Amino acid sequence: MKIIIAAAGSGGHIIPAQAFAEELTGHSICFLGHNLSQNPCFDKTRWDYVDIPAAPPSLKRGPQFLYAMLLGLKKSWNLLGDASLVIGFGSYHTVPVLSTALFRRIPFILYEANALPGKVIRLFSPYAQWTGCYFKEAAKYLKGTIKPVSHPLRSCLSCFPSKEEARDYFGLPKSGKTILVMGGSQGAALFSSLIPKAIQEIEPKPSVIHLSGYKSDPPNYDGIEAHIKPFEENMAFAYSAADAVISRAGASSISEIEAAQKRALFIPFARAADNHQKINAQVALSRGDHLLIEEHEANPKTIANALSTLLFEETRKRKPYEPNQRLSSLVFESLL
Repeated sequence: MKIIIAAAGSGGHIIPAQAFAEELTGHSICFLGHNLSQNPCFDKTRWDYVDIPAAPPSLKRGPQFLYAMLLGLKKSWNLLGDASLVIGFGSYHTVPVLSTALFRRIPFILYEANALPGKVIRLFSPYAQWTGCYFKEAAKYLKGTIKPVSHPLRSCLSCFPSKEEARDYFGLPKSGKTILVMGGSQGAALFSSLIPKAIQEIEPKPSVIHLSGYKSDPPNYDGIEAHIKPFEENMAFAYSAADAVISRAGASSISEIEAAQKRALFIPFARAADNHQKINAQVALSRGDHLLIEEHEANPKTIANALSTLLFEETRKRKPYEPNQRLSSLVFESLL
């Protein structure tokens, strides 16, 4: 049985799509989406894929959008003939594929990771078999059948090591506090400039694991025990080593923090579409012991105060977040 996964664009779309694909054993999988061959978040050695032309809708670039759509529709039409099901993960990168599925009456299922759904998921939700939502708050913006699901997690997060083992992995002290810093693929430069200054104001000094991304200069933690790298393959070790996390508020980051049962300071990416990261963070605060600082309020002092609270003050007791059924399990039920 051939399953098409329509996913491309940012890591927030393509990373959970690949985590989902890992769970679809026994089926033929092919990724279709715009510019997958150039996407640093997509594992081109593992998955079959085809680049599909697409362009963001724009009044200024109307002809370019229409031309890309026509090319994308033509290419998708030729590829979807033997597909049993299409799974769409949103973004304009997938519009030609989802449009073709609709025109050819090929059943499709959508997945929305954010509390405020993107425009593409909103557009196609009335025609989907159903839409899976990680945040239940997204349902009010969508039409058709909605099902609560867990966010697909990477296989490396299926098991978390002990704190001692994790700190040995990074060469960090076994005693004292450790902070995990995740700047994300967008806006990581802000974290690299502000957070080392904030850490200097915390007493006693914690050690740091800082994942700086590939687009910003490495941070300078003068006199602080710090492990700095652009990216970490073994994220279960990074979470297990940490006492608190400072992160953007993409759905993938929130879901991993929840799975690792860590306290977090969220600084949402202010230029995210429709400010959806702020809404994600607000929902995360309602179901976990976290803190939120908006980007315009972020400075070394506010960050240091928030991190000190997370590191040294007693955890506020909340009802543990209980994950929903897996997206892949519900998809298997749809295939029966």
